[in-house]
Amino acid sequence: MTYMTPAIFTDRSALFVRRRTILRLLGEPFRFCLEPDAMPGWLEKRGFALRSNESAMQAGARLLGAERAREILGPQRSISHVALARAGG
Repeated sequence: MTYMTPAIFTDRSALFVRRRTILRLLGEPFRFCLEPDAMPGWLEKRGFALRSNESAMQAGARLLGAERAREILGPQRSISHVALARAGG
């Protein structure tokens, strides 16, 4: 799953305000955020076990190389995360 950290609600830069507004107008408002350290417990309560949890930048660098990941992700790289879980805790 992908998720954002609480910074998505506190970042007031023009870029993030514009993104939040566009997504809200498209019917995809940001309603959920989580600190990465809270992900294991959040998943466990729902019957899943965390297998990996990395920032979008970490995943991008691993898959595409650090330079290309920075080009693609821009400023969102520190607040976007990717978690992989398995069912059955």
